Amino acid sequence: MIYDSFFGFVSEPFGVTPNPDFLFLSRAHEDALAHLRFGIAEDRGFIMLTGEIGSGKTTLMRYFIEGLEESVHASVILNPRAEPPELLKLIVRDFGIACSDNTLAGLMECLNGFLVRSCEKKEKAVIIIDEAQDMSAESLEFVRLLSNIETDTRKLLQLVLIGQPELRDLVAGEGLRQLDQRISVRYHIGPLGKDEVSAYIIHRLSKAGSDLIFPRWGMDMLYRYSRGIPRLINRACDRILLFAYAEGRHDIDTKVIRQALKELGIKSRKPELYALAAILIAVIVLLTAGIVRKDRAFISPPGGRQEQIKETKSPAGRFSAGNDGMVYATNPSDAKEAALFSLLSWWGETEVIGAGTAAKAAALKGYSHYSYRLDWEKIQRLNMPAVLRLKENRAERWAALLWIIGKDAVLFDPLKGWQIESKEKIGKSADGFVMFWKNKYNTADKIALLQNALTSRGLLGQHRHGKLDDETGRALRRFQNNSNIPASGRLDEETLVLLSKNRTTPEIYPQKIKRGGFYGHQGTEQGNQDK
Repeated sequence: MIYDSFFGFVSEPFGVTPNPDFLFLSRAHEDALAHLRFGIAEDRGFIMLTGEIGSGKTTLMRYFIEGLEESVHASVILNPRAEPPELLKLIVRDFGIACSDNTLAGLMECLNGFLVRSCEKKEKAVIIIDEAQDMSAESLEFVRLLSNIETDTRKLLQLVLIGQPELRDLVAGEGLRQLDQRISVRYHIGPLGKDEVSAYIIHRLSKAGSDLIFPRWGMDMLYRYSRGIPRLINRACDRILLFAYAEGRHDIDTKVIRQALKELGIKSRKPELYALAAILIAVIVLLTAGIVRKDRAFISPPGGRQEQIKETKSPAGRFSAGNDGMVYATNPSDAKEAALFSLLSWWGETEVIGAGTAAKAAALKGYSHYSYRLDWEKIQRLNMPAVLRLKENRAERWAALLWIIGKDAVLFDPLKGWQIESKEKIGKSADGFVMFWKNKYNTADKIALLQNALTSRGLLGQHRHGKLDDETGRALRRFQNNSNIPASGRLDEETLVLLSKNRTTPEIYPQKIKRGGFYGHQGTEQGNQDK
């Protein structure tokens, strides 16, 4: 920089290039670094680090990479817009893997072999993707599939997603729910505190070889301007030093700081801005309290049974849709139908009551149904919600199975509401289950769709003719083997169900509960006591 020699700097103190040598470990950055190290050391799979633009994410990432042990292989992706084939090539290149087959399947095989060998040598492999909020949904889903590479005891690949706050919203969307559930370590880097801004500036100046001092009141102005964002602090300090250099001054006073900030566009506060801020705060408070509702979002009372507000009724009045999205029944004879309607609702299909039977409503929406005797291994393989048929005291009972958490299951009974029951108890009374699944293979070109699905999974080369040939059959058997189902090479029903699953498919083995209808054991038990 033009003023470096004037102030005696040995390097640029407030440069725009992320420099790990200049990293200031604020409280937030220390916590973020601890989360990264913990996630890698404990083989937690997915780690997500977010922060505002200019909060120091990339600088921290480079500092973290420099501190990795030699036994950790790292692939750093700086082009988040790369699509899956190119992304895989970048990963293979970064790991230094020699691979003669540049097809998707070949690269996957080379990567898998490298990871297995690394595991045998007690080495780790980590992929770090910067600016991950710019990744496409397809690339994020591909990254999730990479995380499936594992042994019986540990993940072979750790993945770190670094991005702006939009990344949190992106992975929390319905389309990436499976990815969101796999992120086990999360941290958001907040801004520097007011007391840290001064320490940050002194740290940067010291690293540059200077003992230059900014006045205390000037620090207050810098904090108001930057809101604690390191990049904005750098921008302001660079302009301040430039002003001082232009005036031939080796000292910094509040006048210089004020002039620099004015040039950066800092204006006096207007009374109307305070009024606008007050209005925005009031709206946020009302939204948080549930007094104002966005769309039809429902905020149910914690620790108590949800009130069944009967917003929607069937023409005959047999069913009612509660604000939790579930369908309730008054008569035991309608319990099966209400449970099936609730299952459709869980898939995101709203306003299905009144469209005839649940089976008809499902068919109109493109669903097929799959029925089978109760088999916990099969339910685990399919990993989708289902309606259970139970026999208790010679009476028939129907309930939607929505989550399995350890040895317990979360059920919705259309007559009794939300409940928790042990899998052991369910196993003694359940007679069978019914699943709805989004059948995308119910078309004339189902073989072509199958080939596309197998190709995207790296199991089949490019096929365009739409015929179930020997190569396709072998790829299908590989898929069936990987899914722990009989490798028949035929498109049986269970194979179709598994092939039809995508990132929007609801699962029953979540890592955390996100829906508003269930508040954990305490809320459900309280609900049972209220009955």
